[in-house]
This record gives sequence, structure tokens and C-alpha cells, in this order.
Amino acid sequence: MSNSSVWTPVELEENVYIETHDSLCDDESYPCDKDYFELLFPGYNFEFNLSVAYMVPNLIVLLILSLANITGKYSWRIYGGFAVFGLTFFFIPFVDDSTAKSVGFGITMAAAAMFGLIDAIAQGALYGLAGVYPPEATQALVSGSGATGLIISLVRLITKGALPDTADGLRQSAILYFVFSALFMVICMITFWRLRRSLQSQYIMRRLASEKIYLPALSVLYNYFVTLFLFPGLVSIIPSQRDQWDWFPVILITCFNIGDFVGKSTPKCILDRWNDNMSYVGTFARTAFIILLFLCVKPRLFQHDGWPITFVILFAITNGFYGAKLMMIGPGKVEITSLVLGLTVGALCGRIIPAVLH
Repeated sequence: MSNSSVWTPVELEENVYIETHDSLCDDESYPCDKDYFELLFPGYNFEFNLSVAYMVPNLIVLLILSLANITGKYSWRIYGGFAVFGLTFFFIPFVDDSTAKSVGFGITMAAAAMFGLIDAIAQGALYGLAGVYPPEATQALVSGSGATGLIISLVRLITKGALPDTADGLRQSAILYFVFSALFMVICMITFWRLRRSLQSQYIMRRLASEKIYLPALSVLYNYFVTLFLFPGLVSIIPSQRDQWDWFPVILITCFNIGDFVGKSTPKCILDRWNDNMSYVGTFARTAFIILLFLCVKPRLFQHDGWPITFVILFAITNGFYGAKLMMIGPGKVEITSLVLGLTVGALCGRIIPAVLH
């Protein structure tokens, strides 16, 4: 840490990147354990209900915080979020097949709703804090969340592969997975404590003309609408050419997280060369993935496993790339509200996918 009263870009990016590893740990953990929850709740369309249960309370709380202009006490909001995330992760494995299906499913959806609520409080504070610093902070925040998705997927692959491919082995691997996620929250609290100690009193404020806000805000909203409309719901039910291969959803989700991390970690020098208009056009061009991924399910025009893997990786890279670029254009409060609104609308619209496919 330098002796300057303001962070250098390198210090800023390093601290925020390490700290923000929490922000996707909560909403990535559930989809990565899709096979476990399908074992517990067969026929409940878990992957589609999950997004709605998570995003609706997330949006409601975020709008309340934004409209009430509640911006203070960032530290308590973030520390509290870590604590609740950790406790909930420890609780989830106790919902097993000894619990009545409807009761267990309700408890699991309530836990997802709790994650969404707390995430709005904690992650909203993170984006609000990063928004008053130079763009390096916002990019570090976005890139750190992408890294978390990748780490969570790799942990799930390891825990799934390390134990027998049986119901009992799947349950044990899921327990290890959620315990790791809970311990990860402790690491996040420690890194935030480090970040808070290094904060300086002098802020560098960024300004954006109000007439230029609507286009990046709309683009952020649409980018994440397309993403949540298709992921994790549709992506996780794409069938493999190998019948009943339960590894395929986990592999596709891992591919998404790899691509998302690559896109969000694009060097700033490249992001700066990509002008704003190109970002707006590219964001709306992502609509093509709706058609391509549907054609991997019904009608199955793309039957070889290589097609959905390729589409998912490109889908994820563009999500991460345009997400990072657009979040650096506008002010923090506008962008995080647009992001969550897009995610929520996408999740709600994604609920029609099972009806369309059947």
C-alpha cells in the first residue's frame, strides 16, 4: 500500500478483485449443484424456480435501497452479507431426502430468496463503493465475480468426481461442496477487513452526464436479461448425445463460468479500444444465442455435444465482456439497478421455457 491518500489503480484493482470473490459464490453455488437438487426434488423444475426465487427479492430490496438513497454503512452491509451467506451454506446440506419433498423444496427456495435479499444488500454496497472510484475498481469487481463462478464450478467438478456415482456419493459430494462455500465466506470477511483497513478518506468521484445514462443502462439491462433468460435454466437441461449423462449439465455450467471469467477479465486496454456504440450493438446481437441454444434442445438441430459447448462458451464470453465494458461506462447506482432488473426480468421470462418446450 502506497503512502498516498488515494489508491493507485493497481492497489485498487488488487483489493477489490480479492474482496469481490463473494458476489457470485451465493448465486453460482445452487446451479452448480443441480444434480444433487434434482435427486432431492425430481420434477420440480428446480433450475427455473431457483432464478425466480433468488432474483425477485434481490430486485425488490435493491430498488428499496436505491429509492431510499441508503448509501451509508457499507461495511456492516458487507460483513452481514458474508455472515448470513456462510450460515445458510452450512444449513443447506441438512435439507435431505428425509425431509418431505414439498417441505424441503420450499425450504430450499426460501434459502435462495434469503440469498437474493442479502446479496442485494451486500453486493449493492460493493458496487456503490466501487462506483466512486476510477473504472479500474468496477472492472475488478466484475472480474472478481467471474473468477468466483469459475472457482465454484471447479470445486463442484472435484467434489463430484472424488466420490462414487451413487445417491449417497452425490449427497456426500454436495455436503463437501457447501461446506467449502461456507468457509469461503470466512475468507471473504478477512479480505474485506484488509480492504477496509486500506481505504483512504479521499475519494475520486466519477461523473457522467445524465443524458448519456439511459443507453448504457438499457444495454446492461438487456445483456443480463438474455443471460438469465437462458442460464442456468435452459443451459442446464440441454441433453447430451450420450443418454442420461448427468455430468453434461455440470460441464456446461463450468464452460459458462470459464467463458464468463475470460470475458470479464479482458484487459482494460482492450476494453478502452472497444467504443461504446460497438458495445451497444454487440449487446443486442446476443439475442442470437436465444435461437441457437433453443435449437440444442427442441428441435435438436445441433445434436453433437460440441455445438452446445461452443455456444455456451461464446454466450458466456460475450456476457462477461459486454458486462464489464458497460459497467465501466455508467455510474454505479444506475448500472447495478439495471443489472439486477435485467437479471430478474430474464429469470421471470425464463419460467415460460418449460411450457414452450413441452
